[in-house]
Amino acid sequence: MKAKKVTETVQNTILIVDDERPIRQILRMILTKNNYYCITAGDARQAREHLELQNIDLILSDIQMPGESGIDLIRFVRSKYPDIAVIMVTVINEQNVIDDLLNLGIYGYIMKPFDEAQLLIQTGNAIRRKQLELKEKNYRTELENEINIRTKELQELNSALKVLLKKREEEKIEIEEIISSNLKRVVLPYLEKLNATLLNNEQREIVQIIENNINDIISPFVKNLSSSFLNLSPTELEVASLIKQGKCTKDIAGIMHVSLNTVLTHRFNLRSKLGIKNKKINLYSYLNSFKE
Repeated sequence: MKAKKVTETVQNTILIVDDERPIRQILRMILTKNNYYCITAGDARQAREHLELQNIDLILSDIQMPGESGIDLIRFVRSKYPDIAVIMVTVINEQNVIDDLLNLGIYGYIMKPFDEAQLLIQTGNAIRRKQLELKEKNYRTELENEINIRTKELQELNSALKVLLKKREEEKIEIEEIISSNLKRVVLPYLEKLNATLLNNEQREIVQIIENNINDIISPFVKNLSSSFLNLSPTELEVASLIKQGKCTKDIAGIMHVSLNTVLTHRFNLRSKLGIKNKKINLYSYLNSFKE
C-alpha cells in the first residue's frame, strides 16, 4: 500500500481586535474558511496579551474601543512589533483620521459594514506585502552580514600583508647591513693595501674608481637612484656613477674604453630618463643631490 503524501500548509495568524462580539465572529468566520488562523480580542489589553504569546502576521483592529483606543494600540504595535501588518476596520470615515493612521504605517483601511471580497483582498495584499518586506529585510541583513564578514577578512588580509611587508623590509635592511659590513671589513682593507703599493697613475685611478663604487654601494646613492629611475641600464648607471665622482667625458671614455660620442650618447640618455632634458641643470650636481 502506498503511503499517503502529507502536505502541510502554513496558516497566517490574524489577530482580530474589536469590542463588538458579532463583528469579531463575522470576521473570524470569513477568514477561517479562507484558511487563516484567527485569534480574537475584545479590547487593546487582551490584544497585548495575545501579542506576547502568539506570533501574529496581521492585526485587524477597530479604532473606537473602551479603554485604550485602536490608534494607541497601533502605535504600540508599530514600536514593539514592527514586523506585524495592520489593517483598520471601523465606521470612522474622517480624512484626518485616515491620514494619521496611514502615517502610522497601516496597510489598509476597511469601512464598516465591510464587503467580504474587499476584506479578503486587503487581507491577502497586506500579508503578501509584509512577506515581501520581511524577505527584503532578511536579504539586507544577510547582505550586511556578508559584507561585514568580507570586510573583516580583507582587514585581516591587509594586516597580514603589512606584517609580511614589514618583515621583508627588515630582512632587506639586514641583508644590506651585512653586505655593507662585509665590504667594509673584507674588501676595503685590501684596496687600501693595494693603494699603498707601487701603482702607476692608470692603475691607481682604477683602484680609486673601485673604492668609490664600493662606497656608493654602501651609500644611499645607488639605492636611491635605482629606486627612483628603474629604467636606467647597467651601463648608464656606470656612467652616472663616474659623473657623480667628477669624471669628465674624456676621462669616462678612457676608463670605459669607449668613444667620446658613446659617452655623450649615454649622458644624453641619462638626462632624458632623469627628466632633465633641455633643462639648465648640471648633471653632476643633479646626481650628487641623491646623497643623504
